[in-house]
Amino acid sequence: MKGVKGCINVECVAKHKKLHYKHDDNFCSKCGQELVYVCSKCHSVIGLPGHKYCADCQAKINDRNDKIKSGAAKTFGAVKKTIGFVGATTVDKVVKPAAEAVIGPMVTDKVAKAINDDIATQEIINNSEE
Repeated sequence: MKGVKGCINVECVAKHKKLHYKHDDNFCSKCGQELVYVCSKCHSVIGLPGHKYCADCQAKINDRNDKIKSGAAKTFGAVKKTIGFVGATTVDKVVKPAAEAVIGPMVTDKVAKAINDDIATQEIINNSEE
């Protein structure tokens, strides 16, 4: 994960527009101020080149991802109870299209993969118990 650079000059247009610069750029193209690593989301100074987000924004992203995973697990559990064993085909044909309508296709690909991974894990457990 690469960090982004930004201008921290409070009078600069680039700072107000939260423009991001490449890793190789060293100075603002608008005012000439030396660039520093900034959060990709809120544009606060983070200092370290290896981070894309500040600690606050990263925490918010992690919380959001945890809520999505938790919601997907609850939905999957309800579907599983309603229709019994859910296979990968059912996930792709039933669960994924329904989820896309609610939370969007990009997130649903991650949810479907997580569900399919859970199904594969459960099949391994079931086979080992036999």
